[in-house]
Amino acid sequence: MKFSHQNPLTFIPTSKLAKIVKELKEGNKLLKGVELSPEDLKILNETGYFDKVKNVEKVSGANVGEKTVTYRRVQGGGSKDLILVNNDGTLSLNSKWKADHDLNVSTGKDHSEYFKNKRPDSYIVEFGVPPYVDDLIRENAISQNRYKTNPLNQGGSAPKIVDKGIFDKYGFEGVAYELPTPISQWLVEYAKNTKIIK
Repeated sequence: MKFSHQNPLTFIPTSKLAKIVKELKEGNKLLKGVELSPEDLKILNETGYFDKVKNVEKVSGANVGEKTVTYRRVQGGGSKDLILVNNDGTLSLNSKWKADHDLNVSTGKDHSEYFKNKRPDSYIVEFGVPPYVDDLIRENAISQNRYKTNPLNQGGSAPKIVDKGIFDKYGFEGVAYELPTPISQWLVEYAKNTKIIK
C-alpha cells in the first residue's frame, strides 16, 4: 500500500484512533484494548509504530517473564522450509521463497504430530508468540470454505482456519491456520523460544 503524501493514519477509523490514543495515555503501548484489523496493523506497521514499541519494550524490560502461546509448523518431507530458526531462538522467513507466501501453522501438538508422521524426513518448528499476536490471529480468522467470497476475508488478508475436518475426525486440540501476508510476517517477527522437534 502506497500512501503518497497523505498521513497513513487517516485510513484508520476515527473511533479506533480515539481508542488507540486512550490506550497510549493509559500506558498500554501494545494496544491490547483495541481491536485492530490486519489493515489497521499494516498501517501502524508501515508508520513505524511497532518498531517504536519494540524499542520501548526492550528498554523497559516488558518482555521479562511474558507468557506466550505455542505455535507449531511442520517443514521438510514435502513441506517447504518457509521459516528458518536463528541461533538466538527467533525466526526469519526463508528468502528462498517469495515473501508473501502463506504460512501454515497450528496450535496444540496433535495436528503437527499427525502431519510429521505422514511425511518422512519432516520436522516440527515450535515457537511462542505473545498472546496479543495469537488474539489478532484468532479474532480475525475465518473458515477456508468459501474464503474468497466471504466479506470477512478483508481483501485476502484474514487468516484462514484450515483442516477443520481432521480436527473433528481425530478430536485434535487447537486449531490450524493458513496465514497470509502481513500476518505471517508478524508471527515470525514476534516468535521466540524456538525449538526444532525431529
